[in-house]
Amino acid sequence: MVSNWFKLYLWHFKKNALFSVLNILGLSMGMAALLIVLIFWKNEHSFDQCNPYKDRVYEVEGTTDSYFKNWFPAPVANQLDKMPDIIEAYNFSFTSNDMLSIVIDGKKDFLYAIEEKQANFFDFFPFTTIYGSAEEYKQHYKDALALDKEQAERLFGQGVNPIGRLVELENGQLVTVRFVYEIPGNSSVIFKGMTSYLTENQIEYNRGDNWGDHNYTLLIKLKEGVAIEKVQERIRDVMYEEIFQFYAQEGGISIAELKEQYKEKMVLHFNVLDEVHLNPLSGGLSAGPTAGKMVNIMLFSAVLLLVLALVNAINLSLVNSFKRAKEIGIRTAVGSTKYQLFKQSMFEAALTTGIAFGIALLLVEGGMPYFSILVDRALTTNPMHLFGPVLLLLVGVCLLVGGLPSLFILSFDAIKTLKGNFIRGKAGIRLRNVLLIFQFVIAFFFLSTAIFVQKQVNHMLQEDLGFNGDQVVNIRFRIKDTNQRNRIYQQVEADVKKIPGVKAVVNHSMRIGKGYSSASSNNIGDVSMQSNNVPVGYDFLQVFDAQLLEGRFFDRTLASDSINKIVVNETYKRNFNFSEGIIGKKMRWNGREFEIIGVVQDLKIEGFSQNTNPATYFMPNSVDWFTGLMSNIAVKIESKNAQQTIDALEVFWTKRIDATYPMEFQFASEDFAASYQKTLHQRNLFLCLMGVSMFIALFGLMAIVSFSIESRLKEIAIRKILGANVKALVLKLSMRFLVYCTLGFVLSIYPVYYLIQVWLEDFVYRIDLSFFPFFLAFFGLTLFSMLLVLWKSIKATRINTLKYINYE
Repeated sequence: MVSNWFKLYLWHFKKNALFSVLNILGLSMGMAALLIVLIFWKNEHSFDQCNPYKDRVYEVEGTTDSYFKNWFPAPVANQLDKMPDIIEAYNFSFTSNDMLSIVIDGKKDFLYAIEEKQANFFDFFPFTTIYGSAEEYKQHYKDALALDKEQAERLFGQGVNPIGRLVELENGQLVTVRFVYEIPGNSSVIFKGMTSYLTENQIEYNRGDNWGDHNYTLLIKLKEGVAIEKVQERIRDVMYEEIFQFYAQEGGISIAELKEQYKEKMVLHFNVLDEVHLNPLSGGLSAGPTAGKMVNIMLFSAVLLLVLALVNAINLSLVNSFKRAKEIGIRTAVGSTKYQLFKQSMFEAALTTGIAFGIALLLVEGGMPYFSILVDRALTTNPMHLFGPVLLLLVGVCLLVGGLPSLFILSFDAIKTLKGNFIRGKAGIRLRNVLLIFQFVIAFFFLSTAIFVQKQVNHMLQEDLGFNGDQVVNIRFRIKDTNQRNRIYQQVEADVKKIPGVKAVVNHSMRIGKGYSSASSNNIGDVSMQSNNVPVGYDFLQVFDAQLLEGRFFDRTLASDSINKIVVNETYKRNFNFSEGIIGKKMRWNGREFEIIGVVQDLKIEGFSQNTNPATYFMPNSVDWFTGLMSNIAVKIESKNAQQTIDALEVFWTKRIDATYPMEFQFASEDFAASYQKTLHQRNLFLCLMGVSMFIALFGLMAIVSFSIESRLKEIAIRKILGANVKALVLKLSMRFLVYCTLGFVLSIYPVYYLIQVWLEDFVYRIDLSFFPFFLAFFGLTLFSMLLVLWKSIKATRINTLKYINYE
């Protein structure tokens, strides 16, 4: 019996080879898309799940409008020490280096991805011990170095225990390898090495009363059994306690009144490690503000694509059932039971599902590398890690593809089918038309969404950034002794300008595409505000084509400019909002006074998902520790012979600036482009989904149109005999498909509108929703659909009428 079923399946497969192949291909694409996204979904939800303290460790952050933002001053440590009953430990992180020059046994080398954190970090993230111990590292933090297994093997050899080995850092500091670790599973914190001497020294030195420098990110670890919901207000109040007292005393009001008056400024978020990777409120440990939303959108889109493929497969199965109605009638007449017919239908559905799943696995294997690039993850292609969901997927697809058509098969009346009257039944035709409309809804959904995403990308690319980085070579100012940055730059600035092709040069502290690395309190009169510290050189406006809106910029001929003068951005001026203007105002900053001499246009270097924050521009030598912030040299070059100019800069770098580190550079425009790379990947993803959905919808339409017209060939022949012209026949055959297409478009409008609104929430600079993308989607898909329908209709009107009415 099974052998006969298999032979019948092959016979019908060959008979309708094109539609059978397209049906399986559509199903396999839908299943492959869902499998890939499920693998990605599982990966994103696996972060920090190996950490035994994931429910007790919290990332503490403020908001863009609060006094404490994502960075905290050292005196917060004193406040945290006041809560030993609920806080087991806290950890400050200070800085990081992606590359650090070292010497081991007289041999020069580099450390990569080195973090500076307090020594108790491994009490929060207990990484797997390979050599040494985290406790040994913590006790000897003043000269301790921790390395991950990979970096330790690169430096000391595979299988070699490096504990106790001395490493000389580029600043002359000697450190000893105390701990070698391996990060288990996915972690929100990843680094290849860690030191703590600098962070511990900075915290100890500044924790007295330096509330102005917000330079540290913060983790807290609650005691076991403490619920954050019950203590978060207390933690917030204690952390803000000194701030409350200062401003209450200065304003002459009570602390209770101050809390009520400034409650929007006194905000803290406590992001639990267990969920921090996809937490949109996290600005430090998360994968980004849109990461969780995009995972859900991808999952929804993949499910929708599979539903589209399933609807198409069900529709084609129904069409095939109608074509096989006479066969079913004969088998029923000769004694086949409904149960046997049901088993045969499910057997054929299982074969179709199995073949589609096999092709889907091949598509997953081939498509995963490209998808990994899109989502910036190293994903493995083993769907069996999702055994439960995969099994549910196979059973669900098989039941849907085989179950519904089998119900129609079981409802066939043997006598009617043998007479050929079954095809005139309306119930099956109505269901088929409903499913066709649903296919149009999904196809319009993906097409409209892709157009909106493309429009947003175009809008971002055309946005006025406030600067021009096209011909600006942004060089990492990486040297052995960062304290010498200002001195070295002053020595070489004039000579860099003499290199052929160089138009201007400036040193600066901006992390283009990411933001700034330091912020402090700025006080003018009784008004206080946090602002980014942005030390820049004299030719900053010239190099970046930035616009001066008021006053003047720093002048080489005025010595006082490098001592006590500052320039601010538009947002800074707008936030202080002085009616008489801001030029000439005296600003108090870390115990010093500076005069505001100019206002520049906002520079959107932080990307399109963040508002432009207040920025205070200083001269690099106006504050001693600014030399540590001067991490870049920007060189504006001629577009002609650009490569020759870059080659000359590299030679100059090695000879005059630093022979230890290679010159690392990127055009400033490329640095900024990295900030919206994920958006471009999202655009590409929706374009792929749009292409696949249109493919499935259109070939499904083609199959249904073909069957619908074939079932009416006798009617067409009779109408032609009675004098109907070709135009009238084509119009009659095509019009109802235009109605279905239009109805599908109308039903898709609200889901698209809602999804795009949700997606656009994360963009500060975004498009206004208009009807044009909807119209474009409607015009495009309707045009393709109607061309297909018209082609089949015109072809049908050219039939030989005698062939169909010869026996009437």
